[in-house]
Amino acid sequence: MTTRKIYIDSRQAQGTGSDFTLTLKQSVQVPENTVAYIDDVILPNTFLTVDANRCYIYMSETVGTATLSFRTQIAYGNYAGIDLAAALQTALRQHTIINPGQYSVNFDGNTGLLKITNDAGTGSWRLATRAELLAAGTWGGVNFGQNPQDANDVIGLDSNATATAISLQLNNMVMLIPFQNVYLTSSDFGGLNQSQETNGQTSILRRIPIDQPWGNLIKSSMNITCDWIVVSGTQIDTISFQLRDPYGRLCDMKGLRISFAICLINEEVV
Repeated sequence: MTTRKIYIDSRQAQGTGSDFTLTLKQSVQVPENTVAYIDDVILPNTFLTVDANRCYIYMSETVGTATLSFRTQIAYGNYAGIDLAAALQTALRQHTIINPGQYSVNFDGNTGLLKITNDAGTGSWRLATRAELLAAGTWGGVNFGQNPQDANDVIGLDSNATATAISLQLNNMVMLIPFQNVYLTSSDFGGLNQSQETNGQTSILRRIPIDQPWGNLIKSSMNITCDWIVVSGTQIDTISFQLRDPYGRLCDMKGLRISFAICLINEEVV
């Protein structure tokens, strides 16, 4: 075998930083009994606390016989806890019919929890959980099916929230880092169904831990000997890759790119 490593840089590919296709200058005929590893992955942490995939709060207010169901959006951004509380407060005040401007949101730095309060003394209000949204598929005239793009995980909203007449204590910690891992996937590199993720993805080549703060470079080297891909007897020529989040959605790389190495090894060495 003349080629043992193929270095991939999405800057030389067609597409975006998270969904790209490239054609090698020289195709590689892979011998039998060969496996591949994805190694030396480098990508920037561009993953915001709140982005297009997790930005909406779904809410319902009732005053007398009038009920208003709506969704409001938290501004995109990378947040600390206190800043997230302020952004959520701004979002909640945008559409309210219960004495506009009365909602306040506080962040407890000791517990990482948010508390929402409205002491207007009139009407009632509630926030919809993910389970409610998925069961309904629509809210306040907005049809979203199974993709509400809600920020419930971000703010810590779940069915375990504690409600009183004037407040809602969220009992899950805020999720300032949107996910712990991202996944490099491909439907045309190696054999099919060599991996399986709990959400059903079967084209994962490599899991990449998010171990650096926002704006920093993530550098991930191969450290699991069983994390190989069968490529025996194939020809590597034009290949496509995607970078996906744990929900299978393409990551937003904010115009930046990813690079990595494909290492070809005789399976007897594995």
